[in-house]
Amino acid sequence: PGHVTFVCDGKDGNPKCAFTGDTMFVAGCGNFNSGTPKQMYAALVEKIGSLPGNTLVYVGHEYTEKNLMFAQTAEPTNQAIKEKLEWTRRQRATGGFSVPSTIESEWATNPFLRCREQSLLQYTGKSDPVECLAEVRKRKSAWRP
Repeated sequence: PGHVTFVCDGKDGNPKCAFTGDTMFVAGCGNFNSGTPKQMYAALVEKIGSLPGNTLVYVGHEYTEKNLMFAQTAEPTNQAIKEKLEWTRRQRATGGFSVPSTIESEWATNPFLRCREQSLLQYTGKSDPVECLAEVRKRKSAWRP
C-alpha cells in the first residue's frame, strides 16, 4: 500500500531487524494511501507478521503511547496492551524510547496485526480479518484520545 519495509538478517546470533517505515508502528499501522485493506493485510499480517518473534521492529514514527491508548479501547481486557502502555509511559517520562519493539510483542498488542483475533472481530462486528483490519484503521483514523 505504498509503504516499504526492509529486513536485515541478524549475524552472530543476533535477531533479525525489520525497518517498517510507515507500514507498521508500535501497536499501529500506516494509512492505506492508494492501497487496499487486502494489500495492507498481506504486507502487515502475512509478511511482517511471519518474521520470527524475536525480530526487532524499528518503526518510522514514535506514536507508541497514543497507539496503545487506541489499542486499549479496541481490546480493553488485553493485559499485554495495558502493561506495554504503562512501560511506554515510564520510558517516555525518563526520556527513553519505546522502539524497537519485537514481532512477538506486536502480535500481543497491535490491533492491526491481531485482526484475526475474536476480540477484534467482535469489536468491529466483522467476521473477515481483512474487513476487520479496514474497520480498525477507519476507527483509529476517527479516534481522539
